[in-house]
Amino acid sequence: MAEAPVLAGRFDRVGAWIIDSFWDELLPRFARHRNTFDRLWVTDGELADRYGAATGVPTGWLPWGTDALQAQQDHDLTANRPVDVLRLGRQPRAWDDDDSNRAALSRVGMSYQGRFPLATDGSTNQRTVHDQLRRAKVVLASSSLDSPSAYRHPTRDYLSARFTDAVANGTLIAGSSPRCRAADLLPSDALIPMDVSSLEVGLPALRAALETYDTGAPLRLSRHALRMLDWRHRIRIIADEFELNPATLDQELAQIGHLAEVMDP
Repeated sequence: MAEAPVLAGRFDRVGAWIIDSFWDELLPRFARHRNTFDRLWVTDGELADRYGAATGVPTGWLPWGTDALQAQQDHDLTANRPVDVLRLGRQPRAWDDDDSNRAALSRVGMSYQGRFPLATDGSTNQRTVHDQLRRAKVVLASSSLDSPSAYRHPTRDYLSARFTDAVANGTLIAGSSPRCRAADLLPSDALIPMDVSSLEVGLPALRAALETYDTGAPLRLSRHALRMLDWRHRIRIIADEFELNPATLDQELAQIGHLAEVMDP
């Protein structure tokens, strides 16, 4: 957005969608009350007013999403899921060692898939993540504040792709949920609240979830993702506000609507 054609005002309308908006302290100086944008959107609903005040631009909330359409197309989400528990991404300290996790889960009769190789190409990596999720009944994923890393925000919680991609692929989520407005978009039946302070206190929640596992859950979660979490719903809002009519977007949203309707019980 700081490139010359934008700053020189060569476009009729300019909008920005800030994805990692929890880093609001990094908002660059050129974006502060410079009339650079006509419209802003952020993924963190709690910060929309803060961005609006900093930029003087109408700021809306377009939360994190997922490619639910791709997850549903050409894939059987009801197929056998050989992995009981999958590890995806950073974890709370007590759950960060794959060998310890595997041993603890094995003792109570659960299979475990730890870290899997990630591709350097973004598209290939995303397909790998979705493929792994479709193999698992439950994925371990916890709040950013409970999963330390060098790149996460030190004080703010936020929804990440681990949660939305899991729902799109029909995978239950065990751990501590993000404490943020966007987390309300996740279906309650996708979440397995789990004390992540130690393996011993967390295991009973996993055992209970797997003992009562409902094979109909994947389709219910996927249907929710199609209706509520797909990125295309967010892009539709941007297109409407800028009075655009993208044919591809209309076509894919029609596909989403049809799929969600067909999947209704």
